[in-house]
Amino acid sequence: MLHSVDHVTGDEGLYTSLPASNTFIIHDLENFTQTVTMPSDTAESISKHSFGDISGRFYNMSNITHLTEGPEIDRIREQQFYILLPSFVYTFVLMFLGLPGNLTVIIVYTLKMAKTTSRHFIISLAVCDFINCAFGMPVELSLLTNFYNFDLPILCKISRFMTFFMNNTSSCVLIGIAVDRFRRVCLPLRPNMTVKQSRTICITVAFISMLSAAPSLYIYGTRTIHLPGPRNDTLLVMKTCYIDDGVETRIPLIFNLYMFIFVILMFLCLIVMYSLVGRVICTRTGFSEDSFRQMRTKSSTKFTIKSKFDRSRFSTVLRSFSERRSSPRIARSNLRKSPVEEKNLPDIIEPLSSQQRAHSDTSVRRHGGKEIRAGRTTMILFIVSLIFVLSFVPYLAIVTMRYHNKDMVAYMSPAQLTIYNLTLRSYLLNSAVNPIVYCFLNRQFRMKVSLFCRTLFCKCRNQKQSDQGHSRQALQVH
Repeated sequence: MLHSVDHVTGDEGLYTSLPASNTFIIHDLENFTQTVTMPSDTAESISKHSFGDISGRFYNMSNITHLTEGPEIDRIREQQFYILLPSFVYTFVLMFLGLPGNLTVIIVYTLKMAKTTSRHFIISLAVCDFINCAFGMPVELSLLTNFYNFDLPILCKISRFMTFFMNNTSSCVLIGIAVDRFRRVCLPLRPNMTVKQSRTICITVAFISMLSAAPSLYIYGTRTIHLPGPRNDTLLVMKTCYIDDGVETRIPLIFNLYMFIFVILMFLCLIVMYSLVGRVICTRTGFSEDSFRQMRTKSSTKFTIKSKFDRSRFSTVLRSFSERRSSPRIARSNLRKSPVEEKNLPDIIEPLSSQQRAHSDTSVRRHGGKEIRAGRTTMILFIVSLIFVLSFVPYLAIVTMRYHNKDMVAYMSPAQLTIYNLTLRSYLLNSAVNPIVYCFLNRQFRMKVSLFCRTLFCKCRNQKQSDQGHSRQALQVH
């Protein structure tokens, strides 16, 4: 999924206040000289220059002193940390929830659940979310705490690559889920997706996502930031995880555009397919009042017919049993049903078993027709897809606004910058909430988790008692 080059750093909007009234000379891109007067030393006086705008192109570079440490740099880092503190708490909470939650989903669905198409898709999503929580979020937390002191280019490249890789894979898996739900609900008479096909889809989309994320290994790295120092002859030098110093500006722009188009197409595919699924469910299952009345009438009629038939069959069995005591031959002849009698029996629709209900998502054919059913699995996977889309909407909205108005971030107050950075990380939400959705909406998942926890607890207790017994025996021997 789209993972903007700016979400990590927030580029021009993340500079902190600068020393009071510093005036110095720089050369801009058109090779003319201009004077820049820095505002007073307040939290609102955020630099209006992007990465590289103040990149050491001073009028007389021989007299400039580069500072990499000192009280001014420490003060800038401290102010930046307070701006990013809510983002740090938000990321930490999601990591705290996502690590055990996704690990539980992987274990339970791998060991305890029946092999279905949805099982493979859910495991794939859980693996991607777990990797994001176990690797991507810790690196993000380290970056948030050392924003201007992060000079680890290899770690930066790998973390950005893994984030792109996992989010792209999750996006493609969600499209596969939507296609599977669409075929089951809207095309019930055609062959459904098999378990083997779902496994093949998961492996294929993982490989494609890895290739699509490969450019990030080249684009990202250590970015050197130059800010004016406390005197006109000093320059503050800091480093962070961003677009690498040696990468041209056009390459990240093309990469971002490609990712943006991909995410928009993915959103459209999900919206179209789930809209068609919802339309079929609403029209054929009948969520209107008339349909509810018809369903209630049909169910009451079936119940009456079945009750009458059950009473008649029960009396027949009793009568046959009484006759059997007097004449076994007559009882055997009476208990035999003729083909005509079997043919004239009413159509009795037996309820599905709990396992069938858990994995039935589409249709039950009877009398040559079909009855479309909105299965619980379809509803759960739809909610998972909806959360994924909604978690990216704030991020995409603010990135789009910033591309249209590049000076938007430069004039933000510290409070606005805090909200801005939180919004840039809104997409992290989808990596932590899926286990909560399964827990609340899937009763079978709750039962399997409870059974797994009890089994694990009993094994640990038995192992502890066994170890204590061995230790007592060893003491007695000595």
